[in-house]
Amino acid sequence: LLEAKEPLADEEVDAFYLRVVAETLTRMQRNVGYLVRDLGSSISDMFSIPSDGSGLWPPILDLPVLLLSVIYNVLINPLTFFLMVLVPVTELVNVFFGANMRAPFCSTPNL
Repeated sequence: LLEAKEPLADEEVDAFYLRVVAETLTRMQRNVGYLVRDLGSSISDMFSIPSDGSGLWPPILDLPVLLLSVIYNVLINPLTFFLMVLVPVTELVNVFFGANMRAPFCSTPNL
């Protein structure tokens, strides 16, 4: 409704909402392949930004954006585990047991 603005001067309210719903359904049908859209019938369609607001980038960038999103999500989980669990556990082990573990290496031998 925000993009539709106001009804036309001679348009009734029912006709206005019918038009807005029809435009919304048409746009939803065009965006059914929202992860990777159809590239279009010509080369110029591949590189043109959609005029109906269905995407921020040209369709040629859909697959690279999808792949980067998947790679990011696959890599962020182990990195988060490492930073949020392994590093604090290592520091806790160092605080509580570090002195006792270093003691044999730092003591003078009794000859």
